[in-house]
Amino acid sequence: MKKEEIIEVLSEVSLFRTMTADCILLNLNKMNYFLKTFDKNEVIAREGDDCNQIGIVLSGSLELRKEFPAGHYMTLTYLDRGHIFGEVIVFSNISKYPATIITTLKTEVLYIHREDIIQLMEGCESILKNFVSVISNKVVMLNKKTSILSFKTIEEKVASYILEEYKARQQMTFNIPLSRKELAGYLNVPRPSLSRTMGKMKTEGIIDFYQNTVKILDIQALEDCLFKI
Repeated sequence: MKKEEIIEVLSEVSLFRTMTADCILLNLNKMNYFLKTFDKNEVIAREGDDCNQIGIVLSGSLELRKEFPAGHYMTLTYLDRGHIFGEVIVFSNISKYPATIITTLKTEVLYIHREDIIQLMEGCESILKNFVSVISNKVVMLNKKTSILSFKTIEEKVASYILEEYKARQQMTFNIPLSRKELAGYLNVPRPSLSRTMGKMKTEGIIDFYQNTVKILDIQALEDCLFKI
């Protein structure tokens, strides 16, 4: 990828979003960054591998998954163009990947070493503020997902997720930013079971949906899903 294209992507990245293209170029020239291209279904980091850099997805898509000894795995999230990974752990005392990262498409990643990140933050207040914001937002997201996964039944998890999206958007009709497969992975439930549960909620007049669009028909009934005895 050409430098002009890299700058275009970085302008969408939360770490650089408040900066002009010229400022991004200036900081890019200060970094000892490197690019790496991965094929589809290639593992780019295993759980427990050392993490001494952050990665920025320039193109393609990644899946973060928790793998288990018997071969099963749980999808934690998906990352595509403009998303960062490794930012939460690169400065931690452990500095090891807590999950396995695998490509779902041919993917190009820009890596920035820990030492370069420190230099960037020391020389640019905007990057320091953006980095803190990135970390804070990630913690909020993790807390949100932990709250959803604390529910036992699939209906409870679906209702909790839809209600969280409603609170964020304040709209009864909205698009879910995940495919059905991605949503099943996010909620840690089998995809067929997710489809059956959402179909049941539709039949009961609680929600309606078409593809990724969801409409809340009865918000009281949706909340009641969380408090069934």
